[in-house]
Amino acid sequence: MFAFGEKVLLIDAKKRRYLFTLKPDGEFHTHSGFLAHSVIVSEQEGAVVRSTKGAEYILLRPTLEDFVIQMPRGAQVIYPKDLAPICMMADIYQGAKVFESGLGSGALSILSIFMFKNRKLQFVLGRLNIISNFFLLGFFVYQSLNVSGETLVSEKGIGMFLPIISIVFLVLANKAIKKDEDLVKSVDRLR
Repeated sequence: MFAFGEKVLLIDAKKRRYLFTLKPDGEFHTHSGFLAHSVIVSEQEGAVVRSTKGAEYILLRPTLEDFVIQMPRGAQVIYPKDLAPICMMADIYQGAKVFESGLGSGALSILSIFMFKNRKLQFVLGRLNIISNFFLLGFFVYQSLNVSGETLVSEKGIGMFLPIISIVFLVLANKAIKKDEDLVKSVDRLR
């Protein structure tokens, strides 16, 4: 039996999945009619329930996979089938220290792209991004020296090389921005 406040999964004849929370006055609506939540509460798991227009749905408790796939997305979702290989490849285990870094460098890069009309500000943002990546690289090196395990890169994770790649591309971008600024200045001299 189900209870109000519990999540429930309905599967229709076309194998479409509908996940929702049971509410005392709630109703599940589709183009095939509606179904009162109070009817669902009185049924057992695996029962077949019918909407007002006669559409049949199988009533189940959602699994973790159902919840992850149907949940509202804010950031990148890692599906259960992808989670195990990620943990294996990253050598993540119970008690492991995991450092997650994100958004800072990417946000600065995106912001600098939209500053194309103000090349000086774009250049400064690129420099700030390079400096932040050097700090990140330093932190990764510090962590790799203090984390137990072998000194091989495969044991520590290849992710510590990502800031180096980012720095190379940021330097190339700043060179191109400087080149554009010099070109605009030379054209202004000719006027």
